[in-house]
Amino acid sequence: MTDLTDRLLDMTVGIVANYVSSNRLNADEIGGFIKSVHQSLATAGTAIVEDKAAKTLRDAEVRKLITPQGIRSLIDGRTFKSLRRHIGAHGYTPESYREAFGLPVDFPMVAAVYSAERSASAKAMGLGAGGRQGKKAKVQQKPKLKRRQARER
Repeated sequence: MTDLTDRLLDMTVGIVANYVSSNRLNADEIGGFIKSVHQSLATAGTAIVEDKAAKTLRDAEVRKLITPQGIRSLIDGRTFKSLRRHIGAHGYTPESYREAFGLPVDFPMVAAVYSAERSASAKAMGLGAGGRQGKKAKVQQKPKLKRRQARER
């Protein structure tokens, strides 16, 4: 433990000395600066626990994000017909996006109008008209006879 403490003090002294040599600092500010550098180095690499209550959005805020024409992104505030590609470009999956911004599990990724347009165009092309069809039963045919067997009959 003392080895870690010694290394921490050495790094603190090095950082403070380099900073003070090239920047002006009042004598009364140096103590606070040393303390903040030491504390920053001591807590580096530890997980930061965020308050879940502050992270979740209220229902009214979530409703404002969803309009029939588009869905507003919480990343940059722009409106999109489909959020999938946008959030994927920022390293999110739909599940991780919902979790990161405290959205409900049923938060849509596609705008209602866009979804209806896609559905209508797919139906116009004949997609999904028949639904799932089971495998057709094969009709039993008589086994084909070889030529010799056919002549002998």
